[in-house]
Amino acid sequence: MSTFFDFLDRHHAIRGTIHERDACLSSLMDGLHPDTQRSAFAAMDDTYLFTQLISKFVDDYCPSQTSTLIDLGAGSCIPTLKALKSNLQQPLRVTAVELDSDSAAIARANVEMNGLRERCEFIEQDMLSFLNLHRFSSTEILVANPPYLPTPAHCNDGWFHPVDGGLDGTKYLQPILEYAYPKGMRIALEWCSLSSPSKIIQLVEQHYRVLYLQAYRAPFGTYVNKVPLFSHLHEQRNRGESIFLTENGVNYFWFVGMILERIK
Repeated sequence: MSTFFDFLDRHHAIRGTIHERDACLSSLMDGLHPDTQRSAFAAMDDTYLFTQLISKFVDDYCPSQTSTLIDLGAGSCIPTLKALKSNLQQPLRVTAVELDSDSAAIARANVEMNGLRERCEFIEQDMLSFLNLHRFSSTEILVANPPYLPTPAHCNDGWFHPVDGGLDGTKYLQPILEYAYPKGMRIALEWCSLSSPSKIIQLVEQHYRVLYLQAYRAPFGTYVNKVPLFSHLHEQRNRGESIFLTENGVNYFWFVGMILERIK
C-alpha cells in the first residue's frame, strides 16, 4: 500500500473525492445524443474524471506539433469531444478506436450533433489489435480509459464486459504502458488503485516521466459492489494486488489519471 501512496506523493498528485451521484452527463457537456444515456459503460464518476484529465492534457500538456489525438477505447467519445469543443482554434483531429458497434454509433451521433465530423474518424477495432498494427509518430498523442477492474473469469459476461481488465486488472493497462512509443510521445491514462498498482507504477517509472497526476477517492459504486467482483477484490487485497480502505462500513478506492511522456 505504501508504494501507491509514495507514488502519489512523489509526483505531487492532485487529490480529491468524488461520488457517482455528483457526476452526470449534463455536467460534462451539452449537445449529446439522447442515446448516450444508454451507453454500455455506466460509471459516470470515472467518465467525469477522464474528461477532466483529457481537457487538462489538451489545454496544458499537448505538444505544439501535435496533429492527432488517438482515443483508445473511445466509447461515446465524451472526453475528447469536450476537449475539441473547448479548443476550436487548435487544429487537432481525433482518431477514435472503439470495438463496440453500439458505442461507436453513439459516438458518431455525438460528433455530428457537435459539428465535429470533419475532425473525427472512427476505427472499429479492439484496443490491443490497434496497438499491434499502428505505428505512432511524434505528431500523435494517445488517451485511454481502458477496462481496468480485476475481473474473474466467471464474471466475464455482458454486464462486466465494459470494465473487465482481466484477472488482475492489467489486461489492457500493461500492453498500453509497455508499447514502444517514440521517445518524447505523450499519453494520458486512467486506472485505479484496484488494478495491481505496484505493477502499473513499476511500468510507469521504468518508461515514462510523469507530467501530471490526479487521484480521487471514491466509494465502491456501480460495478465493484456487485457480489462476485466484490469477493474477488477482497482476495486481490489480501495478496497485496488491490488497494482499498474501509471507513465506517464504506469501502473506498482511488481513481488515478496520469499524463506521461515516454523517456525510453
